[in-house]
Amino acid sequence: LFAARLAVAVVIAVGLSLAWAWDEPKWAMFAVIYCTLESEGESFHKGLMRILATFMGGALSLVFMALFNEQRWAFSAAVACWIFLCSCMMQDNRRYYFWFVGGWLTILMPIYSSENSAMAFEIVMLRLQETILGVLVYTFVANVLFIDRQRSDFFHELRDQIDRLKQTLTHLGVAYRGDTGVTGDDTGGVDLHRQVQALHTGFHNRIDAGIIDSFELVDRRAAWIRAIDEFVAFIDALDKFSIDIRVFRDGLPSISRPDITPMLAEIQRRLTQTAMLLDNATEVEPPQKIDLPGIDPMNVAGDLLDHGAALISLDVLSDIDRHSARLLLAVAAARGIPIKDIEGGFEHRDTEAKPAPPRFMIPDPEKLALSLRTTTVFCLAFWIYIFVPDFPGGDSVVLLPTIIAMFMSMKPTTPTGLIQIVGTLVLVIAGILHMVVMPKLSSYVGLSAVLLVYMFIGAYLFSKPVYAPLRFQALGFVALVLEITNQQVYSFYYVANILIVYQMPYILLWITRSAPISFWPEAAFQRLLRRYMSSFRYLVEDLRRDPAPPKFGWWKRQLRAYHLRNLIKTPDRIAAWVAAMPASAMSADEKEHGQALRLSLYELSIQMSDLSRLRREVSYSDDTFRHLHPTIRAWRDALEKLSEDFRDAPATLPAASDLTTQLNKLLAQLGIMLRETLESGTEAPDSLTGRALLRELSAYRRLSETLIGASRQSMALNWGRIREARF
Repeated sequence: LFAARLAVAVVIAVGLSLAWAWDEPKWAMFAVIYCTLESEGESFHKGLMRILATFMGGALSLVFMALFNEQRWAFSAAVACWIFLCSCMMQDNRRYYFWFVGGWLTILMPIYSSENSAMAFEIVMLRLQETILGVLVYTFVANVLFIDRQRSDFFHELRDQIDRLKQTLTHLGVAYRGDTGVTGDDTGGVDLHRQVQALHTGFHNRIDAGIIDSFELVDRRAAWIRAIDEFVAFIDALDKFSIDIRVFRDGLPSISRPDITPMLAEIQRRLTQTAMLLDNATEVEPPQKIDLPGIDPMNVAGDLLDHGAALISLDVLSDIDRHSARLLLAVAAARGIPIKDIEGGFEHRDTEAKPAPPRFMIPDPEKLALSLRTTTVFCLAFWIYIFVPDFPGGDSVVLLPTIIAMFMSMKPTTPTGLIQIVGTLVLVIAGILHMVVMPKLSSYVGLSAVLLVYMFIGAYLFSKPVYAPLRFQALGFVALVLEITNQQVYSFYYVANILIVYQMPYILLWITRSAPISFWPEAAFQRLLRRYMSSFRYLVEDLRRDPAPPKFGWWKRQLRAYHLRNLIKTPDRIAAWVAAMPASAMSADEKEHGQALRLSLYELSIQMSDLSRLRREVSYSDDTFRHLHPTIRAWRDALEKLSEDFRDAPATLPAASDLTTQLNKLLAQLGIMLRETLESGTEAPDSLTGRALLRELSAYRRLSETLIGASRQSMALNWGRIREARF
């Protein structure tokens, strides 16, 4: 059905363009091909972004032409700055397509019009007409001619995700109890974490796109956004719990394991009630207040750091409890069904909610590097266009490299060799259609039959979302090469020039892969690891404290937010580059160690974030501070030294056993001094201050253990091969 919709929409859009004597039917074809997604709502939303981007890019190109007419270098500098900005805005942005199209369109209009303002305005209006036509035709085909009675809308997709969450929650409960023989016990946490980023972006995208699927989303959009926020917060809490399972199961021998079965049963019930609401239930049971699991009464006879670790994990369970209840209440409010929070304490304005992190102003260096690469590709292509005026392909020598470089800024690990081969084969097939098949067609009936068959086959073969880039090439390049008009012209030189100029983006990408910043997998992996450990070291150094919680100025808060963001984002980027490593740099077994390193770094990020939060929540007495501070400072100095070595010389780190011995000695001293503090009565073990102290010092231990685990994974890699120059 997906392939049939796309093929029929292309045929109708081309037919209408020819019937109305519009000069460029390929632009209507592009609108259908590039905006057709899995659901009507997503397709229509992407089409709207393409229309708005066409308007913005066209208007901006007219402004540039008016300001810099006959000043090619000023014009290229202005466009380069705009391309840089669009490349930055595209990354990690659910409206990336708006910036993508709006970026390269500022190049298309001036070059197509030969810098003639009047002609450029006509081209802008024609492209806008063709784009609107393509979007409207596909919307008509999808909602009138080919209606999908089994389509999965926003509510069904959210319902399916809740079912998956229930299964994940069951697996985590089994893993917590330590039962064996259950598939997924060891990897459930990893799989859950991989869903978090996609779920957050994906469902907010679906809300934006859902206006075509359900008017309920239009009426209660804010309520559904709140429901998705709670849904993602619930997943994040589960993700943390998957990490804490090992703490409960393996790391707390001196504490009887808390029984979380009643709590998990209530959360499963809440998820079931939420699923019923999504299935159009008219009434459900409200969330019931449950007592959080407890640990043995606090006393100085047990391992106090174990108690503190358990308290941290119980905080995570409290977050799971709160967000699961809020999710049920939020979905009920979005559905317009009255449901009373009969026990109280679950309202969205809960006073115990953690404050939002500050908005950071320091840009992401990796985003800047990718945007700089895109801008460099544009500048090189523009210079070729200026200094080699007879280069085959004409204006395409600027446009194609910029488009492909902007795409690569979002997916820098994409194998360009495969895309180049597929694109070249598609251009050869399109050239055969252009030179051999089309001259034998005497009417639009024959042309429509060829388009229908080709578009259907291409869309069917590459219908899965993971194949979307290949689908865009397989269909879009045919639209480009066929050059369908009412006065059809056939030229072998045109096809040959397109084939030649298509190789130019990959030549420029290969050049900019090494300069000004290297994007070879080996270099990118090392750069990201160094940046991660630099941010980690800064935050460790930032743990210096006084008896009272520290008060940071604006710039200090910005730096902390910047380094915490690096810690959260970098592990997934490292994982992507590890997967892209050539076999000559990293074997299959070493890639497994690389992925394990990524997971250790992610755990380190979560624990550093928790430790930074814990140390700001409580004030100590002067006696407690003087008693514990020297040992904490020695621990911090040791951790700083280890993070420096990790950053500068990961191949020559001390043995994991030596690291463990060194840090454990300091932690043992810290445990003794903590016991002395509690026995002296300076801080009561069960007081808020005493529990906060236990949480903070236990977080120190967890951070040390995780860093040692990361160093162990790092030492398993062959750094000599990773650093070997092969390019």
